[in-house]
Amino acid sequence: MHQLELSVVMPCFNEGDAIDALLREWLTFLKLNIPSSELIVVNDGSSDGTGRILDRLRKEFPRLRVIHQLNIGHELAVRRGYDAARGTYICQVDSDGRYEISDFERLWAAREGMAAVLGARTHRLDSLFCQVFAYILRRSIQWAFHLEWKDPNVPFRLMRRDRVQGYLREIPSSTQAVNLLLACFLKRDTPALCSEVSVPFRLRTRGLRRTKGLSRNIRLGARVLSEIAFHRLRAQDSKSLVLQEN
Repeated sequence: MHQLELSVVMPCFNEGDAIDALLREWLTFLKLNIPSSELIVVNDGSSDGTGRILDRLRKEFPRLRVIHQLNIGHELAVRRGYDAARGTYICQVDSDGRYEISDFERLWAAREGMAAVLGARTHRLDSLFCQVFAYILRRSIQWAFHLEWKDPNVPFRLMRRDRVQGYLREIPSSTQAVNLLLACFLKRDTPALCSEVSVPFRLRTRGLRRTKGLSRNIRLGARVLSEIAFHRLRAQDSKSLVLQEN
């Protein structure tokens, strides 16, 4: 299998009103600037015709790869894209138009010698729930991984594929916090090889804003925090085993 320079992984769900324009923008940029690249869109069980649009576009753009799956969630869609990627680097970006080509160019320019280049939003305009959860998340990461981190869960990052695939072997396949844990492992184990690049926080610029509902957000948040705690306990168990063997 031929290894490319870059794989862009983009999960999407019910983006039929915006996905065509967004993908054309990315695909045009990649063709002109990074010829050895691919764009992988994981359609997470869309019910609004997004799948038909994607199938039409991949006939027009050879570098576009489309994966259809049942609706199992954003993070699991991201993971499937990571598994399919062939590039030396993987860029994960959401399909809501919050991150632009100019944002990616800053990450790409900073990649030399890095294991990961992570976006860091310059300011936040989120709901109160998201702001509170972001604070709890930062404290949880400090407790679990001893990391100080301004914007740990930003869905915009550039990572070496070999590093990603190595860490994915340590993360159970049903994990929701895949991106978060990947970044934590990278920053914990190779801090000198991880950098953050400031990117603007933008409101959704394409299509309709879709909310998950407070109760679902609370359930997802609780699961993410439990997964962070699980990996802290597993790390402690590993250290205890090493001490016993010595």
